Amino acid sequence: MEEVAGPERTSSLNTHRGWPQAAKHGLRKSGQGGLGITKPHVIGKDALTETPVTTSGITRHVAFQGKDFRVSRSLVVPGIVSGWHHHGAYDQYGYMVSGAARLEYGPAGHDAITVGPGDFWHMPANTIHRDVNPSATEGQVAIIFYRGTGPIVVNVEGPEPG
Repeated sequence: MEEVAGPERTSSLNTHRGWPQAAKHGLRKSGQGGLGITKPHVIGKDALTETPVTTSGITRHVAFQGKDFRVSRSLVVPGIVSGWHHHGAYDQYGYMVSGAARLEYGPAGHDAITVGPGDFWHMPANTIHRDVNPSATEGQVAIIFYRGTGPIVVNVEGPEPG
């Protein structure tokens, strides 16, 4: 398959910046919070925008973002236990590309789900959790879709005591 090198290949798309330029690429604002993309295009893996709000141990890169959604790539280094956080009023839907994760949540963080390559998961809005990479040698790569409003990452001290 030949890679597109023309206007169909764009940098990270975000409704908060770049719309005059985006119009050249067949993009338009949508009243429904979406991007209103009018033709296929590619956002290269090296053109993603790193988010300024981080959680210790996690790096997030945005591909698409609108009024009430975000699609991003999440990278977690080997052996990390991230800080406790939640995603406010956003539901988080994920797909694990590579690596494995243990997502701890619940009272005192005693509950957990384990996600491996090819698995999908859902983390409900306002669920305090942390990401644990059980491997000392392999990082995690996940594709995350967020749907909701408000702050997308809220770092906290920890879950409620158990």
